[in-house]
Amino acid sequence: MTSTTTQPTNILTLEDPITVDGKTLSQLTIRKPKVRDIRLARKSSDAPEDVEQRLLANLCDLPPEAIDDLSLADYVRLQGKVTDFLPKELLATTMTSVIG
Repeated sequence: MTSTTTQPTNILTLEDPITVDGKTLSQLTIRKPKVRDIRLARKSSDAPEDVEQRLLANLCDLPPEAIDDLSLADYVRLQGKVTDFLPKELLATTMTSVIG
């Protein structure tokens, strides 16, 4: 018997839609981060902002450049959606300290 398990996700409705590969996106689906996501993102750069960009892009199944096209408001809301996956006792930890 095969079990199908869906990965927990959060949905972010963008205030300012972005265009990726010729398609306009008004929502992003963010999957729950795993340790491997952070490890892979850390391998991409030594700069914390680049690591965060890579992590967010991976979690949304987007190219990293798409994260640069988000409005600042949508970017901060995306960070919040990712931290929603963290246990309450880690909420005092900022995104940057988790990845950097």
